[in-house]
Amino acid sequence: MLKRKVYIILFILPLITGACSFDLDRSSSMADQYERALSTWKSDSQNSLQILEGLIEQSSGSDLWTTKAYLLQYYIFARQGLQEEEYKALIKAKSNLEVLPNHEVATETFNALSYFYYSRGFWAKAEHFGWKALEAVELSSDKSKYNFVLFNLGGALFHQDKWNESLEIIEKVSLSDNVGSRINQLEWLAAINLHLEKYDEAIANGKECLDLIGTEDDPKAFYILNTLGLVYNNLGDLDQSAAFFEKSYRVNNSFHYAIFNAGKLFEELGEYEKSVQYYEVLRNWDISSELNIDILTTIHKGLNRLQLIYHLKGEQNKALQVMLEAENLLERKTLTEAAQKELEAVYALDELEDEALNDIIQQTEAKANTNRKMAILFAGLLAMVLIAFFAWAMSLNRRKYSVANSELAADARDVIDFLSLQVTQIDLEPKVRQHSDS
Repeated sequence: MLKRKVYIILFILPLITGACSFDLDRSSSMADQYERALSTWKSDSQNSLQILEGLIEQSSGSDLWTTKAYLLQYYIFARQGLQEEEYKALIKAKSNLEVLPNHEVATETFNALSYFYYSRGFWAKAEHFGWKALEAVELSSDKSKYNFVLFNLGGALFHQDKWNESLEIIEKVSLSDNVGSRINQLEWLAAINLHLEKYDEAIANGKECLDLIGTEDDPKAFYILNTLGLVYNNLGDLDQSAAFFEKSYRVNNSFHYAIFNAGKLFEELGEYEKSVQYYEVLRNWDISSELNIDILTTIHKGLNRLQLIYHLKGEQNKALQVMLEAENLLERKTLTEAAQKELEAVYALDELEDEALNDIIQQTEAKANTNRKMAILFAGLLAMVLIAFFAWAMSLNRRKYSVANSELAADARDVIDFLSLQVTQIDLEPKVRQHSDS
């Protein structure tokens, strides 16, 4: 009797194993799809998006590769300038972290959210996700994103005038990877020391930074040149200050801070013609697709200064025209801020009823339920086949082998009990956890 049980179990066990291996095969397929999308996302973004859509459709919505797919979607949409789409992709990636925590993916997701807000001048939001990214990267075994996280967080703190906190974060930057990290760190240290009025330290930071860059004519020097201009301006050395502002503009003619700083300094020196030249650069800025609130604010300030100069020079028509442009820009800036806030409201990160999060949770629950139902159905059908088989076997030999048939029936019941136990242990999908505070 024992042998019969063993033979029957050995016959059925591969069927159960096959059902369990389905999820592993699916995961391998999704990994392959992700790698294909990753290999072409820069050269053929549309093809990559199609691959990612297929991956997401076949997924449970809560596994690692789906989360990576959402992140890759974000990078593609960001390159295409599709702000709402890139934000949605980030929210979906973040939502998955509630279901399937992963420190490496959490680092990339939170840092991407931090940068998303940072690049648009929403410093508080950038800081919020910067701290989350830092927590994730410190728990992660992969430290490759460590410096990126620190620079984003330090910058967000800096722009909120949290100088000492920013200094503490920037000083944590690892210098073991390359010279670029040290250059970036020195740029931030110089800027922070400027605001802390530690001018000697700021100048020392600036000189070391320029030494590492190699020459003041290198485009990478634009930021530190502008900072040194501000340092010397605060020290009262206006000639040095003007020289650094002009050098910064020369190596990067799209750095709005240097343009405004140069215009304002020459205005204070009474060199209105030079001042007008710089303010006119801001006036001619293409703001049709500009989303950075900080840049729009700087341009608006420049237009206000330009209007005043034209007024002082008696050129009232020009002053009036610039005033109208400043008003239009202010309206544009207000609308941009409102659009950003509306976007945050639609995809609010801190609300339990977040639309994007609910979509993911519902999708996950639906697919998990479907898989569980399929497993139950499979087990039920298999049990029915086994019962029918043993009933048939017993009916053939009912009279002649009544005792043996009783034993065989007992064997069948034991096997069915064993099968039921195995099915209940199959966990094809992780259970969906309720969204917690983000």
